[in-house]
Order: sequence, then structure tokens, then C-alpha cells
Amino acid sequence: TYTYSWPSERTRTMEIAGRKLTVPIDNRVGLTWVGDDLYKMSKKKSDLENFQSFYRTPTKEELERAFEEADKRVGEQKDVSKDQKNAAMGLAKGMAAQAKFEQVSGIGDAAAWKPNDNELVVLVGGLTFQVIADVSSDANTNLELAKKLALEVLKKCN
Repeated sequence: TYTYSWPSERTRTMEIAGRKLTVPIDNRVGLTWVGDDLYKMSKKKSDLENFQSFYRTPTKEELERAFEEADKRVGEQKDVSKDQKNAAMGLAKGMAAQAKFEQVSGIGDAAAWKPNDNELVVLVGGLTFQVIADVSSDANTNLELAKKLALEVLKKCN
């Protein structure tokens, strides 16, 4: 992972333990997660199908089925208290709410933008890399920068 960051004027408001905190957001650009990827766990016929299956926003129905299954499995654990179960399910639901992807054409074999993280995941052959572009409050500005940086990486690799 190579990440460059520098101060910005941007801030984010977070709620922690019932208190709202405003924290600064640094500008960031970088390259991360180069190599093999979790997307292959989908076990589809091709890397492209695996990528497209993994890097997509799940439907509401898919999330509900997944949470029902997770709730059932956690419930089968004898050494998990109700509070632990509720905390784990709450964490999982919070993480799932952040799992959003937008397909991006014209970059590598396939690409998906993670707007909540300002990262572009690019598939080339059977490998992926992620470009971080978090320099603006405007999502489109970040996406356009990520696409430019990804194309520069791809030029260097060919």
C-alpha cells in the first residue's frame, strides 16, 4: 500500500457513544491491495464473472436472507450471549450498509467504484488493485481522479 495524505478543509461528523464529534478528513491518494483478491470466493466460471458478482451492491432481499442465515448461525452458538449476538449483528448490518459499488466502464477488464471509501477496484487478468482518490467532498471529482490514476497504473503495467 502506498498512500499519500495531506491536510484538507473537509470534516466529517461521527457519532460515538451517543456523542457527535466533528473530525478532520485528510486528502488521500494511493494504490493498495495489489494482487489476488477475495472476489474469487464467488467460484464463478471466470475472473470477470467473479469480480462482477463480488463487487456489486447487494439487493435488499439478498441482505435480508444473509442476515437471517447469520442470525441462525450465531443463535446456534452456545457460548454467545444475547448482547454479543446483538452487537455482532449490529456491526454486520452497519458494514453491509456501507457495501455499495458502482460499475465503471473503460478501466481494465472491469472496475467498481466504492463511493463510501473513495476507492476504485480494478480487475486486470486475474489480479486487482485499488486506487484511493479522496481529495474532494464531490464524489464525481474523486471518481474522475481515481479513473485517471488507474489508467496511469495500467499504462505502466503494459
